[in-house]
Amino acid sequence: MEQLKFGVSSMNLGGSTKIKPSKDIALSEWEDAVTIKEFYRAGGHFLKASDTECRFLWDADALYVLFLCTEEKRSEKEEPIAEKDRTSLKRTDRVEIAVQSGNFGHRDFSVFVAENNGRTMAQTQKGMTYLGGDLGGYLGGDDRIENQAEITEIAEDAYVSTVKPFENGWMAYLALPWSLMGGRSEEQFALQVYRIKHQTSDISTPFPLDMQVNFSDRFEYDPLTFLEVFLNGEKGTAKAEGVLCTLPDGIKRWQRPVKLVWPTAEERREIETLHQTKESTTEENLADRIRVLQRWQDVLTLEGMDFFTGQSVSNPWEFREPWVERRLCNEALLQKDMEKACRGIDTAIAYFSKLTEWWYADHTLGNVSESWKEPGELKTVSCEKNRICLSFAGGQKLYVSAGADGFRFHMEQKGYFDAKEEQITLKGGDTLWIAEAACGTLRITTGAQWKLEIEGTDFSMSSGQLRLYSEGGKEAGSEWSIRLRKKDGVYGFGECFDEVNQRGKVRSLWQRDACEGCLASIGNQSYKVIPLIHISAGYSVFINSHYRIRADIAHETADLLRFQVSGPVMDFFVWCGAPAKIMDCYTKLTGKPILPPKWVFEPWAGGGGGRWYQGPLHDVCKEQMAALEQFEELDIPHAGFYAEGAGAEWYTEPRPEELYKIVAFAEKKGIHAFSWQFPDMSQEKAEKYLPDVAPEDLPINKIAPHEGEKQLPTYIDFTHPKGMDLLRAQWKTRLDAGIRGTMVDFGDFVPDEAIFYDGRTGKEMHNGYAYEYAKSYRKLFYERYGEDHVLYTRGAAPGSQSLGCQFAGDHLTSFLGMTYAIRGGLTAAASGLPFWGVDVTGYDGFSDEETYLRWTEWAAFCPIMRYHGTEPREPWEYNEGTVKVYKRYAWLRENLLPYSYGLAVHAHETGMPMMRPLSMEIPGKPELVDCDDEYFYGSDFLVAPIHSEGENRIVVFPEGRWTDFWDNTNVITEAGEQRVYAPIDQIPVYLREGAFLPMELNGNLIPGESMTTSRKKCLVVTPPVTERYGVWNRDRTDRVTYQLRPEENGFHMTVHGTGEWEYLLIKGLSDKPRSIQVNGREYPECVARTALYFEEGWFMQKDGTVIVRLYDHSETELQVEM
Repeated sequence: MEQLKFGVSSMNLGGSTKIKPSKDIALSEWEDAVTIKEFYRAGGHFLKASDTECRFLWDADALYVLFLCTEEKRSEKEEPIAEKDRTSLKRTDRVEIAVQSGNFGHRDFSVFVAENNGRTMAQTQKGMTYLGGDLGGYLGGDDRIENQAEITEIAEDAYVSTVKPFENGWMAYLALPWSLMGGRSEEQFALQVYRIKHQTSDISTPFPLDMQVNFSDRFEYDPLTFLEVFLNGEKGTAKAEGVLCTLPDGIKRWQRPVKLVWPTAEERREIETLHQTKESTTEENLADRIRVLQRWQDVLTLEGMDFFTGQSVSNPWEFREPWVERRLCNEALLQKDMEKACRGIDTAIAYFSKLTEWWYADHTLGNVSESWKEPGELKTVSCEKNRICLSFAGGQKLYVSAGADGFRFHMEQKGYFDAKEEQITLKGGDTLWIAEAACGTLRITTGAQWKLEIEGTDFSMSSGQLRLYSEGGKEAGSEWSIRLRKKDGVYGFGECFDEVNQRGKVRSLWQRDACEGCLASIGNQSYKVIPLIHISAGYSVFINSHYRIRADIAHETADLLRFQVSGPVMDFFVWCGAPAKIMDCYTKLTGKPILPPKWVFEPWAGGGGGRWYQGPLHDVCKEQMAALEQFEELDIPHAGFYAEGAGAEWYTEPRPEELYKIVAFAEKKGIHAFSWQFPDMSQEKAEKYLPDVAPEDLPINKIAPHEGEKQLPTYIDFTHPKGMDLLRAQWKTRLDAGIRGTMVDFGDFVPDEAIFYDGRTGKEMHNGYAYEYAKSYRKLFYERYGEDHVLYTRGAAPGSQSLGCQFAGDHLTSFLGMTYAIRGGLTAAASGLPFWGVDVTGYDGFSDEETYLRWTEWAAFCPIMRYHGTEPREPWEYNEGTVKVYKRYAWLRENLLPYSYGLAVHAHETGMPMMRPLSMEIPGKPELVDCDDEYFYGSDFLVAPIHSEGENRIVVFPEGRWTDFWDNTNVITEAGEQRVYAPIDQIPVYLREGAFLPMELNGNLIPGESMTTSRKKCLVVTPPVTERYGVWNRDRTDRVTYQLRPEENGFHMTVHGTGEWEYLLIKGLSDKPRSIQVNGREYPECVARTALYFEEGWFMQKDGTVIVRLYDHSETELQVEM
């Protein structure tokens, strides 16, 4: 078990330096400096902090500080990059130091900032107060108390700051006169140093901060986290061990560990003991309780709790933030008020107890109550009407049936989705029974050591692996588990941002507003909770319940996958076979994916309402139209535009005419305009929309009586017969204006106390509300537009794929945000959501240029390519080079439209996603589950996005032959890891052997070039290594089948159905063909490509691409001889 580690808490700078260091930065002058080399990310994040070193010297006049900040190389090329060809990479990075000395009080300090671009700034804060107020107010919200300090700017000429680059990094030198920081202390002062690097979402310090500072609007300089610094002693740094540590001056401080670490079994028992205690905290047990409380916070974080807005809104009890509780305790310890510190700890214990009792099925940490009971001996097995009943000694009955092409296991109460029970037969008797169905064979062993096994698979469940929990004589929870092989990977679960393979983790399936978890925590919450779990051994499990589920994925027990359901429903399906078969089964049960219009798979632009309103024109509609106009002038294509803010009702003076203006303006350019909405609905608002409906009959959820006076959220109740009436009234103006789609946002805060018209409470509806929400919106838009619209939901539940598309929610505008999004896209796809997109470059803030470019490149190979955010997302906000790259990938997206839409039709019919994890496309290779940042786009593209600084990455190449999409001469034939070079304007993408890729290109036949004046239908293929069959869906009804077969001296291709292709491009050939035949007729080799304008034939380009001129053939047979 990993041990807790702590950061630097104090240091001694020794005696005064005899040589004043030069602002020209000569490292030789700093050899005797005290150095801090360990920086840690805020919040205990697992990721390593950016390499940073900080050195200190001092004399009677000033404190001298040198930061050495390492970063990834900008380019792998030695030669300079010409600005006209490549964009420059401006990375936002800065260092800061906060110092209090001399006559400064505890709440006084000066802050000095140096940025890597040479900019510097400084200020003094006197009498600072904490965000939310000194008494511990909530840090979020528009009405919070702000810092009340007296802030004075420090003139730049009052101190010295120099920034200088070095190989793979930059240095910042600061000479800070003591007079700016309260004067020089004779013995002791305090400081903290920070590195804040936007592109990697890195806020790091030697003494780690808590996760709330990762929010840009919640960062604050906290003197309680400053290092104690001494002069004239033995030089060096020191770490104080223990959660409650004692600093050199005798002050006690509650410090957080540098990294989140799972608690030991003993620590879990200590947490539960503290949870159950009724005794108050005393000075004698204070240290131990603080230690346990910190471990309690950490384990809840690791199990999916985030302590942010979503938590506060949907619970009736008073909200507390653990970092605020720590700060209040440290204030009391500083004042040596032990009584106050103890009372604060009691308050924190009470809050964590509330959370724990709510979060877990049996109200104990990790569901360890002794009230869980096994059903006992399996006594009898019987079969009636295609349902097998397993009767246990404890009186429980477990039913087994065949449905949706799989085996279904459930207790008395079934889940939301039902399946027609298929024929199943039962044979045998006494201790061994055999159940046979079209989906497979189930072996049932009775007795005390009972066992259920699906033949031909590794799925089994036996005695000791099923427990039930009751409250008040009613079923309130179920736990069941299955054995895993050592090499098995486990993935799915909905949208997982932290990793694809969840083995070794604990996953809480409870829909959250994961924005705050992604922006500030460790990314282990989900907007989309879908309990479809794939085990790489070759089977999948779908838990048919909307109640909260806790999944221990071989964390506590190395070979056990354990599910705990908080509610009366135990119902799950097991499907065996290849992922393609399983996705078909799952979507037969929960609904086949919707088929969006073809234009949905073209690029979208747009942004949030505030982003438009805050523009220079301060006119939402004009800002939006100006963006569309500029895109047209730059010849950059889009089919959708997110016009949030136009006609918005939340503005003081709504302007509904804006909706008509932007829709009409966009439609003239062939662009569809979209809006935004969330389901929150107060009684007052509902009465305005439905004035003739009695208050008690309004279609909003009711709230059951609860503790306290807190007002809990109310949403539109879409199970109510009048729910659609309310929705139509809310949307009438926008639909009349011609809005063609919307973001279906939020819906994450359904409280347990909610009561819906159909009888469900919030406990069951919380995870299921997203389905009812999207179903009603689908009906609303279908009434007006038929299929010609788009909905994209943030939340999702099983079945959501049949109602709309999805988007990834709010992410960091950084490479970390992109990493989370890639993993989220892959796990969402594996969970049955094929039409998924992300806010390209992240949601909140303005991304660095390198992030913007890499994210843009990746978006072209996502199911949906869409831009959105709180600040401008248009490429001209950077420079001409960025515009050039954006334009290239927007047109590449148009090039790929025939292929992408074909994938969409396939997903609609089969459930197989457009974006596929490697383990899904190539089953039977458990090691591929760990490849969480590359994937297949369809079956022909291997996509490996660059989501970190620099121009290279490791790509895992499966067995086969892979042709570089950008460089036809680069063909990879060796399986395994390879480091590849990727210029800043190029994403690593490879074509599979036997690829069949319908595209549209311009007359130059070059991907990424404008097709405004010329469009050519083309087919791109690569030579097969093994025989490949496939289907390309031109649309719902028009299919083209194909076969590619390797031959001794070339390959053969047969195509049935017309693609109307004018050109065939053959990539990845090892040499020049000896001959090419089409439909039995040998084509001549042309002396120049221009000859293909006039006649059939073929031509080989310098890069080895062979271009074959075709005319429309409903049946095409190609023979390439090498």
